Amino acid sequence: MYKGIADKQTSFALYEAGDFGNKLRSWRNYSQLRMIHFAGKLTMRYAGEGGQWCKYGVVREDVNELLVKWCDEGADLTKIKFNESAPDERLVIQGEIQEHPEHHYVLSYSTDQVTMREAMRNPKSMLGKKAIFLLQEHFSKESMRNLKRLFATWPRAIVEFSTYDHMLGDVPENNTVFWEVRNY
Repeated sequence: MYKGIADKQTSFALYEAGDFGNKLRSWRNYSQLRMIHFAGKLTMRYAGEGGQWCKYGVVREDVNELLVKWCDEGADLTKIKFNESAPDERLVIQGEIQEHPEHHYVLSYSTDQVTMREAMRNPKSMLGKKAIFLLQEHFSKESMRNLKRLFATWPRAIVEFSTYDHMLGDVPENNTVFWEVRNY
């Protein structure tokens, strides 16, 4: 029996463990973040149901204030995750792709240099092999290999990605970060 990734918490845990391949530096919780010196901008995301709390480009000095605000709004502090903010000004393509039994692939994407949430409000769409060919134009060879591995590991899952004009992350020769793999 196929078991997909059924919730956001599982997806976050798999991302953190490196199961999705290339990733940016991340910290599982506020306690872990406090232990390091990181002067760059952060992205704060909520790993619980709803996902309504997300903020990009947070400077370190604003983290505490935002944590208090989110907790006052009902967020569970233990479900707030942190990662270094992605260089959105260097994006080339981002979106979601899924293997589909009828169309082979379904791609929703944007080439705008904005946050993922903004980009996915009005994405472009592409079906079939043309979707894979479009990604091959932008993904490094290692990033493309990783996408195929994700499809093999989690068939029928939606794979969320961002691709940049340079190599980045913790796995050499990758220009793509796979943020989520999900069946929810």
